[in-house]
Amino acid sequence: MRKALISAVLFPVLAVVVALFVIYLVRRRRRRGDGSVLPSHGGARADRFQAAGSSGYVAGGEEALVRFPGGEALTVPAILEAPGEVVAKSAHSTLYRAGLSAGEAVALLRFVRPACAAGAEEAAAAARLLGPVRHPNLVPIRALYVGPRGEKLLVHPFYAAGSLRRFLQGLCSFTSFAFDPR
Repeated sequence: MRKALISAVLFPVLAVVVALFVIYLVRRRRRRGDGSVLPSHGGARADRFQAAGSSGYVAGGEEALVRFPGGEALTVPAILEAPGEVVAKSAHSTLYRAGLSAGEAVALLRFVRPACAAGAEEAAAAARLLGPVRHPNLVPIRALYVGPRGEKLLVHPFYAAGSLRRFLQGLCSFTSFAFDPR
């Protein structure tokens, strides 16, 4: 009786421990594969970046710059060395206003690493999908920079109005009413 009770408890506990260990190994192996950044020698992963078409891929010291129409003149040093100021912060990103050497103001959206855990390939694939899209109601993406430590910077034009709401109110001739008259 006692031997049957021990085996009835021991085998399920061992099975759960073995299952948890296998899950741990699988997750650990996945993390190693996703966390790597672009190679500087431009192997097969660089070819996959180029396969998308119009976007430019620049590799140098494990840095990647994917360019789109309007951002052809952007370079990695110009983006990283541009003086800037923090415009807004959120849980997943920080928005900077940066002045390029040509005097043009751009917005740099820096994604916070834990919140934006997409790998370099995933981020570039998403940017290549959305970058060429041009529409009057959408902000055009000029470039995506992926750094050697996994940092991601999205470059787009800086609009002084700040938000879509303020931009639209600035263009409209009507004034906003106070809450009481409504």
